[in-house]
Amino acid sequence: MKSKQIIFSLLLILLTANLIFGTVKYFEHKNDKKRYIRQFAEVIDIVQSNYVDESQIKSKDLIYNAIDGMLSNLDDYSSFHRPQEYSKLKEENAGQFAGIGVKIEIRKNDLLIIEPMPNSPGSEAGLLSNDTIYMVNGKSLEDEFKSIDKEFSRLSIDERNFKKLRFATTLIKGEVGTTVKLGIFRESENRRFDVDVIRGIIKLESVRNGHMIKKDILYVWITGFNNNTANELSKILSKNANLKGLIIDLRNNPGGLLETSNGVCNIFMPPGQLIVSTIPRNKKNEYRHYSDNKRKKYLDLALVILINGQSASGSEIVAGCLKDYKIATLVGETSYGKGSVQTLIPLGDKSALRLTTAKYYTPNKYVIHKKGVAPDVEVLMTKEQKLLFYKNINRYHLNKETIEDDPQLMKAIELVNEKMAARSKTQ
Repeated sequence: MKSKQIIFSLLLILLTANLIFGTVKYFEHKNDKKRYIRQFAEVIDIVQSNYVDESQIKSKDLIYNAIDGMLSNLDDYSSFHRPQEYSKLKEENAGQFAGIGVKIEIRKNDLLIIEPMPNSPGSEAGLLSNDTIYMVNGKSLEDEFKSIDKEFSRLSIDERNFKKLRFATTLIKGEVGTTVKLGIFRESENRRFDVDVIRGIIKLESVRNGHMIKKDILYVWITGFNNNTANELSKILSKNANLKGLIIDLRNNPGGLLETSNGVCNIFMPPGQLIVSTIPRNKKNEYRHYSDNKRKKYLDLALVILINGQSASGSEIVAGCLKDYKIATLVGETSYGKGSVQTLIPLGDKSALRLTTAKYYTPNKYVIHKKGVAPDVEVLMTKEQKLLFYKNINRYHLNKETIEDDPQLMKAIELVNEKMAARSKTQ
C-alpha cells in the first residue's frame, strides 16, 4: 500500500513539475517575443530619427521589408505579398482579370509583347508578337525603367526587371471598359504608332493546344492550376467523343491550387481512391484528399504525362498520384521536387502571408519534397532541343516539325500507341 502511495506521489510531483515547467516556458517564450518586438520598434524609431536619407524611411516600407526578411529565413516558398501583389495573385487563382490580354516580358530594358491572347482586346486592337510597348498613357517606359534601375541599383537585374514588369502591368491594367493608350514600336515595319485598347475581362486559359495528333489521340498542355483548370480539361475531353489516347503536357508547369490538382486527378480515377495526403507540423491533423468521380468516363484512356525539371507542386501531385495507381505513364525528366503546401493568410491592410503549413505525400506515401517525381521512361533533351522548347513554350503549336523536334513528345506518342494496341488485344 505504501509503495502505491509513493508511486502516486511521484507521478503527482512529475505532473506538477511538467505543468510548472511548461507554464514557465510559455511565459518565457511570450516575454521573449515581447522583448524582441520592443527592440524592433526601437530600431524603427532610431532609423526614422537618424537615417541620412529621409525619403527612404517610410514606416510602411520599413515594416514590409522587415517582414520580407523574416520570411526569407524560413524556406523558398514562404513570402509576403503587398496589397497589389496579393490582388494580382487572387486574380491569377480565379483565372481571370481586367486588362488587355497580352503576355509581356522585359528584354534588353524594353517591354516586349510575347503573345496577344486569342480574341483578347490587345489582339483585336492589332497588337502582334514582338511589338515593343514604349509608352503607356503618355508615360515613357524608358524613363521609368531608368528610374527603377537607379533607385534599385543594389538589386540584381532579374529583381529590377520584376519591378519594371510589375510597374508596367499596373499602368496597363484597369477597369473594364476604360481605354489605355499604348505607344508601340514595330521593328518589322520600323515604325512607331499609338494604339487605343479598351480593357476587358481576360480569362486565363490554363489548358491549351487541345490538338488531335491522330483521330483518337489528344494532346493538351496544362500551363498551371487555377480555379478553372479541371473544368477546362473536362470540356476539351468531352468534345472528343472517340478519344482513346491522351497526352497531358505538364512540362514547365509550376503548379497552383491544390484543390484543382486534385480535380484533374479525379477525372481519371474511380471514386474513393486517395489522391494526396497533406500533413502539417504537428502531424496529428493529416488531411486526405479522395476522388469522388461519379461519371467514370475516362478511366480506360491510354494516358501519358510529360514532365521535366520545371514541373512542380500541383504538377507533381497529378504526376505522382496517377503514377502510383499506374493510371498514367510518365515520360521526360525528374520533376522539380516541391512537395510543400502554402496557405494564403490575408492581413488587415489587404496584404497577405504565403506560409508553408504542410507537406504532401503521394498515395504510396512517397515524399516528393526535394526529390521530385521520376518518370517511368526517362527521355533527356540536348541543350539545343531545350533551347528550342523554351523558345516555343509560350506559343507552342503542334505540327509535324515541332513534334519531331521534341523527343519527349515523340516518345509519349509512341507509348500511347503501344498502350492503345495492348488494350485493343485484350478487348
